[in-house]
Amino acid sequence: MERADDMRTTIVREMQAKDFEEVVSFARLLKHDSAKKPLAMVALVDGRIAGYAEMAETFFGREFVALLSVRPKYRRQGVATALMKAMEANCRGPKLFTSTNRSNQAMRRLLAGLHYHLCGTIDELDEDDPEWIFVKHLASPDPHAIEF
Repeated sequence: MERADDMRTTIVREMQAKDFEEVVSFARLLKHDSAKKPLAMVALVDGRIAGYAEMAETFFGREFVALLSVRPKYRRQGVATALMKAMEANCRGPKLFTSTNRSNQAMRRLLAGLHYHLCGTIDELDEDDPEWIFVKHLASPDPHAIEF
């Protein structure tokens, strides 16, 4: 059964300076040590900022979605999916990485639905809640390749 909320249009665009105050009201923006500027994007639902994501080459020189945040009232409406797909579309490399705590079931479900797979863990960041690293292979197959 479709809910009325499912019929909303979500638009994803690059974050603009005017969006900063609204985004920090629900997302902890990260400070980057990388010399490369992160890609920051917002998702708009009915003209209102509903979510935020940022990606930078901060993971061993590879692109990494370091932050994904959706306002509570817009969760489970496709906003996070739209943001992750926008990150994938803007990824220049063949793989995109991200991470979440083992306890974050919602993020793990999102990543599974988008075909990311677990590729590593980091212990000792949060007490008794390891950080799980996920990757998605984005490279499309060579259209001229011959399969056997």
